[in-house]
Amino acid sequence: SSDWRAQVAAWKPSDPLPRALPLVDENGHPFHLGDLRGAPLAIGFVFTHCAVSDACPMTMARLVDAQRLAIETHARVRFLVVTIDPQRDTPAVLADYARHFEADTATFTLATGDKDAVDALASLFNVVAVPAGAPIPHPVRPAIVDAELRVKHVYADNNFQSKEVLDAAVAQ
Repeated sequence: SSDWRAQVAAWKPSDPLPRALPLVDENGHPFHLGDLRGAPLAIGFVFTHCAVSDACPMTMARLVDAQRLAIETHARVRFLVVTIDPQRDTPAVLADYARHFEADTATFTLATGDKDAVDALASLFNVVAVPAGAPIPHPVRPAIVDAELRVKHVYADNNFQSKEVLDAAVAQ
């Protein structure tokens, strides 16, 4: 629907993220960003064939690490990693990626979707996928979102530690 486009167009940094924005999880199930409301969310953007070791793989490893800490401390925090290369990163590719990093998909969602929707979501975090050959240059900007989907903190590149992410999310 065009509903999410209107939400994106009207979005301001103090607003909740566009709840109608459609995505598809690593199992191929469609969902809307609003479905993730109810617990703080750590969100990151990757593409699975990124070969820059301190970029996407580090984002993913640190977020999975933060998830392990969340499980150990019984913290109610969810994790969302969105691909910025939806043409290549199908749900099956994302499921493999989740297994490779040992993410627990009960609270860690990997998402792809329609390129327009993915680009729109990434753009709210000033993450722009440049459609060049590999590697895709892009800023790595993990963020913390509260239970109502308001952005509370955006990290500069991979300048974050797993525990820091968890503590920031729990504080929401």
